[in-house]
Amino acid sequence: MSRTVVLGYAKKEDAIAMAANYSNDHAVMVVGPTDQVLMARETDDGIVWRSGPTADLFVMIATKDPIERP
Repeated sequence: MSRTVVLGYAKKEDAIAMAANYSNDHAVMVVGPTDQVLMARETDDGIVWRSGPTADLFVMIATKDPIERP
C-alpha cells in the first residue's frame, strides 16, 4: 500500500518546490489557488481547510498510487 501526501501552502512557489521534491518517485500535482479544501471519506464529515478572506491556498498532492480519472 502506498502513501499519499496532501499539503497546503500559502505560496504557490512553496507548493511547487515541494512537488519537485516528490517528483522523482511520485506522481505530483499542485492545485490552486483555492479558498477551501474538503477531505472526507464516504460517510465521514471530513476536514475542511480554509485559507481565509485575505489569502489563497495551494495544495500539493504526491502519490505512488494510481490516479483515477472519471
